[in-house]
Amino acid sequence: MKLFLDNTGLHSIGRCLDGDAQGEPDIAGLLQFATQLVFSDQLFFATFCGSEVAARSQDVSEQVARLGVGSDVLRHSPSDTVSYDRATFAAAERLARDLKFSFGRTSTEAASVTTCLPDANPLDDRHYRSIHRAIKSATDSSRSELAAEGTDMELVGSGARLVTASTNLWREASRLAQGKSWQTADTGKLIVMLRCYLNHEVATLLSESERDDVDFSPCVRRARTIQTQDAYVLAKLSEIVGAAARKLDGIRLEAPPVALALVLKAKSDPKGIIAEALVAREKAAELRRHLREVVRAARKETSSDTEAVRRSETIDRLRQAVRELAILLEQDLGVAPRVGLRDALEANMVGPVPMPPPRKMLEWVMHKWHRPRITILSEFAKTLANPTNDKFALRRLYAACGHEVKPAAGDS
Repeated sequence: MKLFLDNTGLHSIGRCLDGDAQGEPDIAGLLQFATQLVFSDQLFFATFCGSEVAARSQDVSEQVARLGVGSDVLRHSPSDTVSYDRATFAAAERLARDLKFSFGRTSTEAASVTTCLPDANPLDDRHYRSIHRAIKSATDSSRSELAAEGTDMELVGSGARLVTASTNLWREASRLAQGKSWQTADTGKLIVMLRCYLNHEVATLLSESERDDVDFSPCVRRARTIQTQDAYVLAKLSEIVGAAARKLDGIRLEAPPVALALVLKAKSDPKGIIAEALVAREKAAELRRHLREVVRAARKETSSDTEAVRRSETIDRLRQAVRELAILLEQDLGVAPRVGLRDALEANMVGPVPMPPPRKMLEWVMHKWHRPRITILSEFAKTLANPTNDKFALRRLYAACGHEVKPAAGDS
């Protein structure tokens, strides 16, 4: 599994490591990144962006490199003006079809978009105001002025480029903005959507150059703002670890299970979380290999079908693989029955000859064969179910990241 990260998420990690987190979403972003390190084959981030944003992203990548995250794990995403313009237009056209369904009667919460910006781009605040004025006025001249503003290389990937690149998107955004209830927070949400749709298209281009699937993983705040889910497998693997841990000791978890296990192992140290994620990454090698094979088999068998069919079949195969991992995990932890060696060798008489039961022998062999896939998941579940765990681990992490607010139950 390969993921494309946005700069905003990368900058959240840097703020946590610097002890300067701007809020709970930054810390959730650090934990998201740690989980991605464990289960993802490779992570990519964009450098085709404003110079100061790119420089900040490079600083953070070097910061985590010093903690052991190699360039083979976290890599630059190559891009150029032609491919970026192609991605921009594709994203704008796709959003134009979806936009009218994305703004309901409930108002957009202003606070939900305030931390969706990457660091170090002094043009962003002014740029937000320009987009808001342009779509509210909805004139040809305002579109032309906004398009001219979007040619500034410091605003590569900006809302200005996207909202003016497509006539369909310009019309739909302007139509929505004419409503009396449209506020600057709605424009903020629109820009978050624009950037997420663009990053999805960039990930698609990256898939072509990598000749492998690359999925976009939005930062926590953006994912919450537009109510989208992070990578399917990451969420499901964390889910089965939490379910197994609860069966072990009936615990109540205050954070995503894998993330919380890493916090506990690292004793709430932000840099220690990255270190523990890298240790876990080594132990998860067989799990990642297995999931790669599941995806490759699904893609190969549907190679002549449409992309929609291929993606659907891939998700179905992954869903089945996760179910099998959940059973294997619970058997390994002893919360579900499994065939032991004694059961496998228990002989039945076949005429005058004692023979071990073939089915039980096969089950035992398959469990031993597949166990490396869930080694790290089992370790995480045991960590979570340890009754001596520090119940203030998350609060200590928040303090270490420079944010004192108590994390809410279930935040991710």
